[in-house]
Amino acid sequence: DSSQQGHPLILHGTGGSWTATTPAGIGAPFSNLTGIAVTGDTAWVAGTYFDATAGRQHALIARHDSGGWHPVAAPDPGTGDTVLGAITATGDHLWATGYDKGANGRNPLIEFH
Repeated sequence: DSSQQGHPLILHGTGGSWTATTPAGIGAPFSNLTGIAVTGDTAWVAGTYFDATAGRQHALIARHDSGGWHPVAAPDPGTGDTVLGAITATGDHLWATGYDKGANGRNPLIEFH
């Protein structure tokens, strides 16, 4: 139902108040953000977005720095849906987990940046 299309929404809390942001250029209708990680002054989000042309979901990764939100290319190994469900940071390294859906069903997926 096209009336249920949503775009990513990110809430940022500072000192007791919240700011809602719908980052431009990140995702598409039917996007989901499922994880966030912070390294230094940079925030990272992971999730999925629906590509209506291809008829499938793609991995979504974006970073926020002093210049705002920026999409980051993520590996998309499957021929079906690629979904990221979590992201974590260790030092300067990022790990995202999820699955890709191929001819044999869902396959575990781990991405490293």
